[in-house]
Amino acid sequence: MKGKTISAVISALLILGSALAMGALKPEELVIEGGAEMTASRSVTLSISAVDAEEMFISGDVEEGDLTFKWVKFSPTARVTLTEGDGLKQVSVKLRKGEAEAPPMTDTIVLDMVGPIAGPARAYDSTDPTDDDG
Repeated sequence: MKGKTISAVISALLILGSALAMGALKPEELVIEGGAEMTASRSVTLSISAVDAEEMFISGDVEEGDLTFKWVKFSPTARVTLTEGDGLKQVSVKLRKGEAEAPPMTDTIVLDMVGPIAGPARAYDSTDPTDDDG
């Protein structure tokens, strides 16, 4: 019985220690391209709001680079490259301070590098709008 009590106390201390280590670490917001719903460029800027973050881990539908898929020094802005192919892209950012790690923040944006497709242009005679000169 004594072993179970000690184990429970140690477990409680670890949880408390983790909460204290997190301190004021508070993820607030992740925004891609200023909150745009769509972009025509694979290169986008992330705006990352947080209190007391030391490091960040950027992942999701992004190319591997200097700031992605590894822990790097926290910065309130980061330029990343979205993966190839049009469609919905999701980016996640995890933050940490020391050993304390906050849950990930995510945002999405639609990549559309093709844009609207226009049909062929036709020329009409200005004196007879029904006359197709094309």
